[in-house]
Amino acid sequence: MTPIACNFFEPTGKYARYLRRYPKWDEAHRCSNRYTCDASVRIEDTDAQAPSGDSWPHDDPRWPTVCATCGYTFKPDDEWQLFHDEIYECGYGGVYPRRELPVGSMYYPSWLQPKEGEDHQHLRVCPTDGTVLLVIIPDKPDGTGRTEWIVDAYCSNCDRQGEVHHCWCRRGKPPWITVDKTPPASDSYGTCNAGAGSIWTRMPDGWHGFLRDGHLVPA
Repeated sequence: MTPIACNFFEPTGKYARYLRRYPKWDEAHRCSNRYTCDASVRIEDTDAQAPSGDSWPHDDPRWPTVCATCGYTFKPDDEWQLFHDEIYECGYGGVYPRRELPVGSMYYPSWLQPKEGEDHQHLRVCPTDGTVLLVIIPDKPDGTGRTEWIVDAYCSNCDRQGEVHHCWCRRGKPPWITVDKTPPASDSYGTCNAGAGSIWTRMPDGWHGFLRDGHLVPA
């Protein structure tokens, strides 16, 4: 697998509107996607969000009827959900709703950015230069699939649980970011002894690699 160049995306102020169906949890039926059955359809883009939840007419023919993975047919008493997703853009990387951003995308997630006077520890993040960065990385060793990596979050094998510090240390301006174990000069939090700055999805079966100079590089 060759390195993947990253692009930095910013919010447009618009939202993609979706209709989603999924069943109530049933131990007797497990979808092959590792979670519950699910299907969503993007119906329009809008400048404002309408109330989410079961708030859209059920007779709209655009509602999904079967699971996108296993083909399960949704029942009338399964869940009906209207939801919205913020749309992001990059001058040379296209325009996408957040959940459709391709591998190599990076952005500042609004719900994780520190607010003045707020203790960010309840978010389980340690901001770098006052920001929290999220990168879309491959989910599988061959570079396919996608998953979200919150670079300024704490890793699962951290040996400094409960202490403010950087598990992954990043430097540079997006998209030219490098992540390793060298703590940023902008604060004195330091780092832990976990890993060497790489990210590994779904150990030991997922993608394992580094973010170096704006490129996702396989380990």
